[in-house]
Amino acid sequence: MNSATVTPAAPEGFVQAMDPAHPDLPADYFDGPSETGDGWRIETTFTFERGVQFELNADYSQGGLTVSQALAAGTALAALAAKYSVTD
Repeated sequence: MNSATVTPAAPEGFVQAMDPAHPDLPADYFDGPSETGDGWRIETTFTFERGVQFELNADYSQGGLTVSQALAAGTALAALAAKYSVTD
C-alpha cells in the first residue's frame, strides 16, 4: 500500500505572515485578500486550526457606518465568504 503525507496548504491568494518577534520560525497564520470601502475594511486571515476568518474594521469616529456603508460592507463580506466557503 502506498502511503503519502499530504501537506496542508493555505487557500489561493493567502501569503504566510511572519512573526516579527520570531523571524526564524514560520508563522502559523496567513494574510489573505482584503476589501476596502467607504469607512470600512474587511481583512481575511487563515490558520490551519481555525480556517478562514474575516474581520470587519469600521471608522467609528463619525458615529458608525451608515446604512449604505453597512450594506456595501455586507455585500463584500458575503462575496469573500462565498469565495472561501468549504463544501464537501
